[in-house]
Amino acid sequence: MRAVDGLRLALSQLESHASPLEARILELERQVLFGVKVHQEQDASIRRLEARLSAQMASQTRFRGDVASNAHAAQETIAQEFRQFVEQRLQNIARARLQHADCLTQYAREQHMPRLLGALCGVLFSGATPDFHQVRALLNVPEYGSVFETVNELFSKACEFHARSRATGMKCEWLFDFSYGAPLDPDRQEPWPSCDPSQPVRFVVAPAYVVNDQYYLLQRVFTG
Repeated sequence: MRAVDGLRLALSQLESHASPLEARILELERQVLFGVKVHQEQDASIRRLEARLSAQMASQTRFRGDVASNAHAAQETIAQEFRQFVEQRLQNIARARLQHADCLTQYAREQHMPRLLGALCGVLFSGATPDFHQVRALLNVPEYGSVFETVNELFSKACEFHARSRATGMKCEWLFDFSYGAPLDPDRQEPWPSCDPSQPVRFVVAPAYVVNDQYYLLQRVFTG
């Protein structure tokens, strides 16, 4: 009889532990499904945006004689909006996540924010398509909540810049290439604020924006 009672007690304990585990599994499944839904919505939104922009550019080509001038103005707008995006919104989130990032410990403290901002720009603009998972990993973003929503919004804005540049039909690039330790090249680069322009280049904080080999925005580089 004691053996039976012992088995019943053990079974009761197992059931009490199983309930929280099942709840956690269900929560993890919900989070995974939410993440899949977010990415599907982003992809659909990007495709719709590219279609609208392509239609607008085609319309301008058919009905306007000053296409070259309009295209130049459009690229100037993209360049200035991109600069504001980096200097304000990306810099703000980089500053807010400094204490949570794991990639900065080997650098001097004054490099932490520009290093993280440069890495964030790299994830968002060094390739043809940014990766939301890489952004989350870089900034150590939680799976949900206000920080997740903010980063998701910034990611969508970065995707919009990609879509707008592709819709112009021109060769648009965000350039990160630089020579470590070389003097600053004023035709291609400008120093990050507080950096001495006479010092050698150490890393890129924000890329140049180049269209058909014409610089619309210079690289922002850290020197020292």
